[in-house]
Amino acid sequence: MRIQDLDIACIGFGPANLALAVQLHKYLDNKQNHQYKVRFLEQKNEFSWHPNMLLEGSDVQIHYLKDLVTLVDPCSYFSFVNYLKRSGRLLQFMNLKTSFPCRIEYNDYLCWAASHFTDWVEYNSKVTGIHFVEKKGKADQIYIEYTDNKEQKGIYARNVVIAAGQEPYVPQVFQSCVSNRIIHTSNFLSWLEKLPKTDFSQKVVIIGSGQSAAEVFNTLIDKYPQAKVINLMRRFGYAPADESCFNNEVFNPEFVDYFYNLPENKRSIILNNFQLTNYSAVDVDLIQTIYRKLYELKVQHQESKFYIQPHTKVVNFNIVDDGCLLEVEEIFTEVRSKIFCNYIILATGYCSTSVIQKLLKPMDAYLLKDNKDRIKVKRDYSIETTSNMRAGIYALGYAEETHGLTETLISLLPVRSAQVLESIFRRMSAANLEYYEELV
Repeated sequence: MRIQDLDIACIGFGPANLALAVQLHKYLDNKQNHQYKVRFLEQKNEFSWHPNMLLEGSDVQIHYLKDLVTLVDPCSYFSFVNYLKRSGRLLQFMNLKTSFPCRIEYNDYLCWAASHFTDWVEYNSKVTGIHFVEKKGKADQIYIEYTDNKEQKGIYARNVVIAAGQEPYVPQVFQSCVSNRIIHTSNFLSWLEKLPKTDFSQKVVIIGSGQSAAEVFNTLIDKYPQAKVINLMRRFGYAPADESCFNNEVFNPEFVDYFYNLPENKRSIILNNFQLTNYSAVDVDLIQTIYRKLYELKVQHQESKFYIQPHTKVVNFNIVDDGCLLEVEEIFTEVRSKIFCNYIILATGYCSTSVIQKLLKPMDAYLLKDNKDRIKVKRDYSIETTSNMRAGIYALGYAEETHGLTETLISLLPVRSAQVLESIFRRMSAANLEYYEELV
């Protein structure tokens, strides 16, 4: 087992910790700060960002200036604009007259930025345990166990930043069944690549009403006109994403401060009021595109091939020969019916709580919880612990209830990263002072 001593250990190397790496690069570029030791642990074998939803024609839903760094350092080498310049496409991108890059290009930008940090990242590294290291009643370090190509390894760190992403959310009715006929959108392109290029005429049911559901539905209409595809949703139809100027200010840094300082019941009201800025909402242009395609099918008397079934929930499900049998219920009339299909695609989003709970379970006795047994996350994204725990542990992407809708989005990554690093270096300075005072 190899042991390392680090100042900062980061779990996960997706966009959140990539933005942190960009901020660290600037800080450590100063010769006075070269002594700090940093490491990122990533369980995948390379950097990737939703690789199974890089669909042709799909755009990101954030302005290109809300990249990894521009909001805090517009002149940074790692800005999206500099990426375009170095890729030889800056003028062409300007000619597009759009503020929203295609998803394939944005993924390429993130991969380009990540390629500069290969010396900092250990890929194929799955964290298996996190523990406070307690000596004389105090803990100044955290021990992280992980496997790297089946070899057990470990590191000690004074600060740990957890940004390990989210897990696909599978509705309870499907959780008891493991089948290759049930596909979450996180595996959509991999599934699509296994299908025949033509003559796919089987029946597919999509469950969900958000951006991913709409993109999958639109893709299947284009690629497989002989198929039969139904999009089941609880809503009447796709709800347009609220991208209005005033409502978009909920993604401003100062709104996070305002939101954090509100009572819990008031924060819940705000989260509910602004759901359509982020959740189960679809770009207006995509809604119009799908509606037109469905209208043209109706003109051709083929509307039974691709359609949306609103106000519907799945109440039961079974695997049968050659497919799946769904029992569904109309939400308002409560009338039940059965639908046979060959495949089910779950466009049901992601869940972050299970990820952080698993990682932090060994340290549960040292973590402070709220009245709903959730970890408490301070404004600087540090997790509240018992007073004898002096090592810093930070959580990125797991505190929407206290930090607002930006918590799981790319919008404020550079601002959040700067705040986390400021807190870490302030904590280390205070810890060093306390250490020398104890010696005296």
